[in-house]
Amino acid sequence: MNLFEIFKKSFSTVITNPAVTLFLVLFMIASNFLASYAFHINSYFVTLTLTGCIFLLSLCFISGWFEITKDLTLNKPEENKNYWGIFLEGIGKNIIPIGLGCFIYVLILMCILILTGKICHEVFGSLDFIAKDASILTQDNASLIKYFETLTDNQKYILSAWQLSFIFSTMVFGFIMLFYYPAIIFEKTNNNFLKPLIALKDALIFTFKNFFGALFIHIFIYIIYMLFGIIRVNLGNNIIISILLIFFQIYFISFVVMLIFNYYEQRNNNSKRTDCIGENANIDKSCEKN
Repeated sequence: MNLFEIFKKSFSTVITNPAVTLFLVLFMIASNFLASYAFHINSYFVTLTLTGCIFLLSLCFISGWFEITKDLTLNKPEENKNYWGIFLEGIGKNIIPIGLGCFIYVLILMCILILTGKICHEVFGSLDFIAKDASILTQDNASLIKYFETLTDNQKYILSAWQLSFIFSTMVFGFIMLFYYPAIIFEKTNNNFLKPLIALKDALIFTFKNFFGALFIHIFIYIIYMLFGIIRVNLGNNIIISILLIFFQIYFISFVVMLIFNYYEQRNNNSKRTDCIGENANIDKSCEKN
């Protein structure tokens, strides 16, 4: 299956199978409700408790939703299939490796951001001038714009260089880790604590073995995301446009996850088929010699 067919299959699965978007919508409603309550209450204990609940809810959702995605990747959608059962099964199977995987993901990201900051500090200069005026940066947008207009050309250059460096480093990180979560879900080892580590190795190898296809998918995702951001900034005040953008965001997220899982599964299956064919050929030759 070529890349175009994988795109087509992913789009068709999301459109024809409501279970993919339904679980995402329910999660977004529940998490937004908890978040809005957590940050508008004057109790640190309640806020901390609700934050922990949001984190656990996110882990449960990702674990179950990715299991549904895996099932749809491996099998054809069925009208009477019990996706709720698959979702609950996914929570039990995947919550530990997904939780550890999230920790590894964030840890690697933080290391890259710290390293990027140190390189920027040595190459472009310090951002101490912003740290001194932190009180201005926390004010309204008008004051923020006026502050940046008062910066010197050298300060603007330093700030722009830092911004571009962090954008580039996060894009590279996103590309390298693009197939990390599919690798966790598809990993067959029974040790849940080793799954994230094995999956990290498998994801890196897979990405560089399928470099151009992975790069195309990564660039495609970023382009659509940027277009979505531009439309939201310019037309987000329109109620109808805002509602349409919410629907687009739900389907786009679902499509991206399905696309990444489909691509990982198809390319792995192709390589396994090739290996099997080669192994069978070698066995036949050895038998002929004997």
